[in-house]
Amino acid sequence: MSVDTKTIIPDYLWTIDTGHNNDNQALYNLCLQAESILKKRFPEPQDLSFFGSYMTSIFKEYNILTFTDKNFFKLYYCLLDNIEPFLHKDKSYVIQAWANIFRSGEFIDWHGHWEESDSVIHGYYCVNANNTTTSYRFVNNKNVVYNVDNKNGLLVFGRSAGDEHRSSEWMQSGQRITIAFDIVPIDRVVNTNYNHYIPFKRQLT
Repeated sequence: MSVDTKTIIPDYLWTIDTGHNNDNQALYNLCLQAESILKKRFPEPQDLSFFGSYMTSIFKEYNILTFTDKNFFKLYYCLLDNIEPFLHKDKSYVIQAWANIFRSGEFIDWHGHWEESDSVIHGYYCVNANNTTTSYRFVNNKNVVYNVDNKNGLLVFGRSAGDEHRSSEWMQSGQRITIAFDIVPIDRVVNTNYNHYIPFKRQLT
């Protein structure tokens, strides 16, 4: 476990301060460029109330880590270096990643991802999210809320097994940008129409 690892929920949710290992300004600009490119290909849904933003709403249509720029490659290896020790050694994994881009007044409300039986790791990396909060709760005990205080360069990840989470409303200038991801055992990818998963392990088993 990294010396910068902080446990938010025991055996469930962790944060790692990656420091200055990534160029967040470059990632910020690249995510906005990707948004512009994708808007030419995929129409914006009429109702964004569930997803909160365009790039989140089309997350099944792309993998932000496959955009060909060294800063995305560097982020990929940052995720791999820090999260691989938390994966099952006898499983092969793939990763899907997307950008959450929120403008003033926008946020994503309570939502979940995978079932416990899927053994998925979900998380996000803070590109531009200073002074914001992401809240977590479990569906069987919604009165207890765990808060993550975001800052640029913070990596947040944990099990996707019955929790819900939401972001605070973005009230600053510019855009709040995080890069979210699902790290999925390859045998749980059942929809072969999705071609945006890429390997996430140095040696597949």
